[in-house]
Amino acid sequence: MTGQAIAPFEFHEECVTMVTGDRLSYRFEAQRPVDFSIRYHEGKAVIMPLSLENVTTDSGAFRALTAQDYCMMWEAGREGAILDYRVTLMRGPR
Repeated sequence: MTGQAIAPFEFHEECVTMVTGDRLSYRFEAQRPVDFSIRYHEGKAVIMPLSLENVTTDSGAFRALTAQDYCMMWEAGREGAILDYRVTLMRGPR
């Protein structure tokens, strides 16, 4: 996705269903700092296996330890942000 606008104090979210052993490869760049997390819900609790604050770029591979709907979330600050990102889901052995 290129040029995803995030309004001030708003967020953009991309979710994917993963099972144990799946990997999520991600890379992003933001024109202004954002908070980035990979999260899932367990009951009413929000679990964040990855959380970064005030970043303009990051990349990596996240491996699912449990079957969940995982969401990547980018949260903009008071100036908003323009986000470019790429996400690739790689299925583990079945």
